[in-house]
Amino acid sequence: MIQPSHKQRIDDSRLTARRAQWVPGGFPVELFELVNQHLSRDDIKSMRLVSKEFERGVSGSLFDTVVVPFNAELYEMIDQKIYSGQGLKIFEGFGHHIRRFGMSFEIKEEALRSPPRKHKLDSHESYFGWYEWPSQEYTRYELLAGLERTADETSQMRLAFSHLPRVQQLALSMDSGLGWMSGPDKSLRSMILQQPSPVFGCSHGIVDTQQQERIRLWESIESAHARMGAMEELKEGSLVRANLDENFFDRYPFSTTSPANLGTHQKEWLLEAEWAQRAFLTTYMLGIVDNNAVFDKVTVLSFRMSSHLVPLLSRHDFWTALPKLQEVTLAVIPDWRTVERDEAGVVETKEIEPSIAVDKTHSLLQDFIGARSNITKLTFSWAAGGEHAEGIFARNHHILPAPITTIARSIAVVLKDEDLINLPHITDLTFSNCWFTPVSILAMIKKLRKRSLKKIKFDSVSLTAMPRANGVNQNNPGNLNQNALAPHQAPGHRVGSWARVVDQISPGPTLEMYKPRGEFDPAPKPRKNGLNSVEFKSCGYVQVRSPTFGDQNNVDAHGSYRMSRYFTRRQGLLSPAMLATPDKLVGTIVQYMSEHEMDALDHAWGMTMGWNDAKLAEEAEYDGYLAGGTGRFSGSVSKNSTVQEAYSAQQS
Repeated sequence: MIQPSHKQRIDDSRLTARRAQWVPGGFPVELFELVNQHLSRDDIKSMRLVSKEFERGVSGSLFDTVVVPFNAELYEMIDQKIYSGQGLKIFEGFGHHIRRFGMSFEIKEEALRSPPRKHKLDSHESYFGWYEWPSQEYTRYELLAGLERTADETSQMRLAFSHLPRVQQLALSMDSGLGWMSGPDKSLRSMILQQPSPVFGCSHGIVDTQQQERIRLWESIESAHARMGAMEELKEGSLVRANLDENFFDRYPFSTTSPANLGTHQKEWLLEAEWAQRAFLTTYMLGIVDNNAVFDKVTVLSFRMSSHLVPLLSRHDFWTALPKLQEVTLAVIPDWRTVERDEAGVVETKEIEPSIAVDKTHSLLQDFIGARSNITKLTFSWAAGGEHAEGIFARNHHILPAPITTIARSIAVVLKDEDLINLPHITDLTFSNCWFTPVSILAMIKKLRKRSLKKIKFDSVSLTAMPRANGVNQNNPGNLNQNALAPHQAPGHRVGSWARVVDQISPGPTLEMYKPRGEFDPAPKPRKNGLNSVEFKSCGYVQVRSPTFGDQNNVDAHGSYRMSRYFTRRQGLLSPAMLATPDKLVGTIVQYMSEHEMDALDHAWGMTMGWNDAKLAEEAEYDGYLAGGTGRFSGSVSKNSTVQEAYSAQQS
């Protein structure tokens, strides 16, 4: 039997009823949202173009989280008078979908590699004709001047914000480019896998097509090297090894703009960008203050910004405009230099100590965030350096003290309650990427748990050695228990070790519970210290150059890890181009912890060593270090935690 042709089947009206047809209005929005969970953002954008019904079905997911960059593209749109027309209609049309609204204004290193040249000559007419002469006025970059003018448009920002009635979470990311610069200190891996700046505490779950292609490229390179058994060569830059010689900077695109030696145009770019950022931040806060009725549903606020901008957040009207705010995340990028124009009009940068950021941050946390009774959850981190920073000079380096007190008291031997931060309303507190002295961490918890604190988390937090006074090691500050011994270990643990600290702050099991006791001796009871739980994620030790700590061998008795010859040589070649600081409070992570202490943390509280994510841990090896998580522990202790039964049985 001959089948009818394709055209005949299409034209046959009798088959019409057999073909599947889209029923308008018959597909619930909830099903659209379920489908969207399995699609990339680019696919959702394409799906939105199918029909008006599809547009209505997917817009809620597409515009649920929106991050608006305040950059050249936005300036060009505004400059063309689109903002007051079509641009404003974007907020009018889609603002009601937005639940998480973020903005970013960041100065990327790439922009400093080749900033546009300025025309600094004015044309003058004379009897002999036209000629050019240096301008007497400071010449602006038109792009940055335009951004600053746009940022000053308070009424436009206020009008745009008025169309965001569903927003529950706000985020802002502002990097002035005055902090640490990686410059040429990039591994092959980091050059391929360029990570976007976090806005809502992470990359807010959006992975675009370009990022997916980078991931696939890197996975292909890894796979090829794995087949050849050459993964170590890949980690040591085998594909760029030929560039590692004395002429490295002659070929590298950052050669004339090394982080330590910026050119005139780069300094002026940083200065003018800083002007524009200050104007933008002021307008941003006024836009929220003037729309307090619109933002009265906001419960979460996430800020990531350069430290010199932090004092601008010290406005009571801004914090009052968010009456239902419950959770605040503050990530601060420490400045390494300032930029300003002198009386002669010359723009210069001046190096400063990164630890200056501590006092600025402490004031904001103490006087504005901590004072708000509605804010009950606080997360703080230094957004530079540490275990997840990239580069030989940044990874595991540049750790700053937690801003729980002033910088002058951060290494004090004795701390009084009035010296420490006051957070009377915070019930859930997180510190990330910072260090404490054993004295400060215990004094802080002792104070805060008397008030409202119920849960505290330490994420990539490090302890220093014990500070000393007058050259004498302080082995017995009043709040350290010298008699807390590890299970079955006669010598116990040194004062100021993590084992001692965890024992002192534990709301559950303590080391005393593991001590051998007589048949009729009562078992020790858990302390009633006010905390419900303490969580640790990749915590360990740090070395600090301050003479207050003296000999720090008890922190790193194993000795510092030595890089391979390749990374040592690369470090030496790059050193002249990199930023450096004499700041004695900048710490370096120690990738070591004694087996004796690891054993106690494991058996007493069930802590685990290292990182579970092997791919994440491997990142550090591309910068010449041991795998991420080496010498670090993770785990949690709560009121409901029980004594490790297997180990307890050994003691009985």
